Amino acid sequence: MHVLTILDHPDQNSFNSAVAKEFCAGAEGAGHTTELADLHAENFDPRWSMVDVSGDNSGHAPSDVLVEQERIGRADAIGFVFPLFWWGMPAMTKGWIDRGWSWGWAYDQLDDPEKSLQRPRTGVLLVPAGARSDEMEE
Repeated sequence: MHVLTILDHPDQNSFNSAVAKEFCAGAEGAGHTTELADLHAENFDPRWSMVDVSGDNSGHAPSDVLVEQERIGRADAIGFVFPLFWWGMPAMTKGWIDRGWSWGWAYDQLDDPEKSLQRPRTGVLLVPAGARSDEMEE
């Protein structure tokens, strides 16, 4: 099994980064191959723009989206690692999903609204949540 891990945290020394690295190490230890997509280190642009809209309309996704779609295509399982922000995912993760899982590649609601254009994959969310260490009472 090939496992794609999506990491969304700007600090390479964060708990989230450590979780992602350990998750990949555990998957490799179990005999799987892994790929880490560190969205901040790779400067992924999460903003949906007219380039994306034009790509949806023409069937030609922007080059940065094609890279992510190729990663997804290789993956049998996808893990997400991000901090909990106001009961949801941070904007970078949301933008990765919005832009990567695009119309005509991931779905086409015209023929069958329940049908995905992608094969099923296993997924896992690793979402650390809690107070900052400098806010903890002693």
